Amino acid sequence: MRRPLFVTALSLFALLPAAHAAPQGKWTEVSAGQWADPARQCTYRAERRGQAFPLLRDQASAARLAGALKTGLSRQGVRDIQVRPVLRGQTWGLFASYVYPSAQGEAQVAQLYLSQGGVLRTVTGSTRARTISALPPGRSQAAAALPATCWPDLARWIEFDAG
Repeated sequence: MRRPLFVTALSLFALLPAAHAAPQGKWTEVSAGQWADPARQCTYRAERRGQAFPLLRDQASAARLAGALKTGLSRQGVRDIQVRPVLRGQTWGLFASYVYPSAQGEAQVAQLYLSQGGVLRTVTGSTRARTISALPPGRSQAAAALPATCWPDLARWIEFDAG
């Protein structure tokens, strides 16, 4: 049975090379391929899977796939889903942010989906859901008493710079 795209992207992640672009601030490798901010409020990982993922050459193709991804995520029980196309060089990818429920509590997730030679590559960042969201300016989310200060920068880095 094939796993849903977001489950595949959240599962076992591949190692990052020793030298890689990282979000602003000091990030420490806490396990193979997983990085955390000094307070360990936020974490990110990169993964290249054997799963096919189309090369998105135009915004219209990316927008169609964004709609399908949003539908798939909603069927999996995640909430507050935002999915939009993002340009990386000459090709398009997808940026998704959502709240992911788990036995350990809800997590806010920001995820980048890219095609690397026709194979899915993801960069996934997460923190507890009661933080400042990665939603566009002007869109509000319930405020938390103590938001993770790393989250806005991490989510923006995944959306605009990671790859």
